[in-house]
Amino acid sequence: MKSLKETYIIAACATLACAGMAGPARAQNAAPPLGDYLRTSVGLNAGQIADAQNGVAVVKLLHTDIGRDVTVFGIIGIHTTRDAYLARMRDVQSLIAARSQRFGIISDPPTPAEMQTIALDPSEWQDLKGCRVRNCNFKLSGSDMKQFAQVDWYGPNAEQQADSVMRVQVENRVAAYRARDNAAMPRYDDTNGVQASDAFAALLDQSTYIQQYAPALRNYLVNFPADRPDNALDVMYWSLDRIPHLRPTFTLNQMVVLTPPAGNALIVRKQIYADHYFEAALELSTIYDAPALNGGAGIYLVTTRRYRFDALPGGLLNIRGRVRSQLQKVMNSDLERERKTVEARTTG
Repeated sequence: MKSLKETYIIAACATLACAGMAGPARAQNAAPPLGDYLRTSVGLNAGQIADAQNGVAVVKLLHTDIGRDVTVFGIIGIHTTRDAYLARMRDVQSLIAARSQRFGIISDPPTPAEMQTIALDPSEWQDLKGCRVRNCNFKLSGSDMKQFAQVDWYGPNAEQQADSVMRVQVENRVAAYRARDNAAMPRYDDTNGVQASDAFAALLDQSTYIQQYAPALRNYLVNFPADRPDNALDVMYWSLDRIPHLRPTFTLNQMVVLTPPAGNALIVRKQIYADHYFEAALELSTIYDAPALNGGAGIYLVTTRRYRFDALPGGLLNIRGRVRSQLQKVMNSDLERERKTVEARTTG
């Protein structure tokens, strides 16, 4: 005889499409049923599943084998149609704006006007003074540090010179990545030297979903710009974000949006560079049909964010613990804001 908890989960899974994925019947490489995934891989309980059905963001830290890796899972039910959300996914400007306080899309090739919008945070630029290999508060390569060493740090235009160096470095990073894929991702020499492409490959290997159910996407992330999947839209952008109690962090990212005519649509964000904290980051968002949300049909937005951090201290400072907590709060806030934004447009 099944326990009351098991009965509750089975009933909840019925509304989570446990028998199948969004769209038509499952095919080879089709995504796993959402209910199965939530129970076996994520470990959500019946109450959490019910919250998602009610449009409440459910966020959970997932286990990682390496202490420097952080994986944050989130799900929320949204009252909208699949077609309406696919249209939102194709509006890359709105997708980025929903997450980032300051950002800019980088064209191919970049325009001078786009580059001019990039600048160091006013609280940060002086920390570049005296940056040296294994002794720098920014994640930079040794050659990048030498470029900043040419700035006249005691002159009247020091901040403008530092911004100019940063813009050149950003433009060079983007051009190199577009030409030479992951091999052009930066090396971080602020500590013991880390190749960003190696850190990203480790996170990609941890994504069972991409490995098993989106092999064409995996090939594109590894071999970019080759092997571009059908129905793919991608964009490069910079972002300057503030997480409470952490330094403002500048990142370069590639976002890939896959909107197939049937099956699960995907949004992937791949970090190319970060000037603080993150050696690599990989985010995957998926939508599932939700025919029985409380209050009517809609979709489930399911997001997993993976991060590999540099050597954040624990102990009395406990920066690592604060980072994990803040990343959960950010995920929760992002999902709740996305639901409100989409539902307001759906009913407006």
